[in-house]
Amino acid sequence: MKTSIDKSFGRIAGVVAVSSAVLLVGWLALTVPAWAGALGEAGTATTSSDSRLWVHTAITVARKQIPLPPGLWAMAGRGDESLTDPLPGAYGVIESIALLKMEGGSVGSFIIIHANALPVDRGWGTNDECVASNPALIRIYDDHSPDFFCAFGGPVHVRRDAAAPKFWLQALDVIRARGWTLPDRWLMSGFRISDRHDVVEVRYYDQAAPIPLAAPPRQESAVIPASWSGSIGGSPGGLASGPRDAGDQAAHPSQPAPWLVVLSGWSDRMKGAIEQGFKGRLSDTQDIPILPSEMSSGTHKAQETPEAGQDSNPLLALFQKSVVKMLSWKVIGISSGLTIKYLFIGNFSTAATLQVATSVTTGVLYVGYDMLWETLFPDKPKMRINFSSVAVRS
Repeated sequence: MKTSIDKSFGRIAGVVAVSSAVLLVGWLALTVPAWAGALGEAGTATTSSDSRLWVHTAITVARKQIPLPPGLWAMAGRGDESLTDPLPGAYGVIESIALLKMEGGSVGSFIIIHANALPVDRGWGTNDECVASNPALIRIYDDHSPDFFCAFGGPVHVRRDAAAPKFWLQALDVIRARGWTLPDRWLMSGFRISDRHDVVEVRYYDQAAPIPLAAPPRQESAVIPASWSGSIGGSPGGLASGPRDAGDQAAHPSQPAPWLVVLSGWSDRMKGAIEQGFKGRLSDTQDIPILPSEMSSGTHKAQETPEAGQDSNPLLALFQKSVVKMLSWKVIGISSGLTIKYLFIGNFSTAATLQVATSVTTGVLYVGYDMLWETLFPDKPKMRINFSSVAVRS
């Protein structure tokens, strides 16, 4: 009897040891490369700017690829910023970059990029502009915690005060030293994408002159005037709800502001490149659209997208999420459960039969349990982490 008990405990100890070793190896395989790359880049990061550095198509910032609209972009400002709350210390180091594209002697457009230098394990939440109540919100593409992906934008004025971020002050110094001019008013289109470990926030600033910023006079027809909507072929359907400008909405409640329609279509076209770049999969053949003010007429139709923050069927989305979580866990559960049953029973056929029966039963129960849990205990509101700003909303 004692020998049988000793054998059983020996088998259990063996299974625990093997499982622990597998988990440790897997954890090291996932985390060591990320940390090595992050520390390597952090060690070589610089806060100096070099206006002679010209880039096109894409630029890599803290291991993430940032797609660039066609043209040559000059790096005019670069620096590291520290977040003290809610991510203190080294985890809060954000690398920030300013890129300029010239048109004659003037800055025709510019890009501001923020990306974390070191990975975290608690997610990056959202920013103020990606909250449903904010008029700057355009679309929320993904809100399945800890992942998040949104588009936002609107007319803004650039900052020129001494309290602006240091990397932006570097860019302003470069502009002044070269004798370039920097317009005051811009149309900004931004993206915020993150997962459990990393975050990228990129803002594309386009000259606002070609795009009307106020709503046109109300017309009897619901068709948006071609003079400002034809450049993207989009429609206001699927745009984030909520007033964009109190005065415009009061006077023209049935029509969105022209910039909202323009940025909605452009964001849909840019979405794929942003997503692929965040994953480090941006290819040379990736379609990167030109800036909104440069778009030719009638070449793009905006994607049909649910309204910001809304799933077309919340219950179906919850069910799909629960099923995916269950199946991914079952891959581990079935293999480990089958191994343990076989070690104790000694008959593979019997062990497999028991494992199939328990897997099907517990799988169904888990989906129901997870849906009930998500309904009774929904996710807490995302923490808001805002990076330094170089412009203020008009």
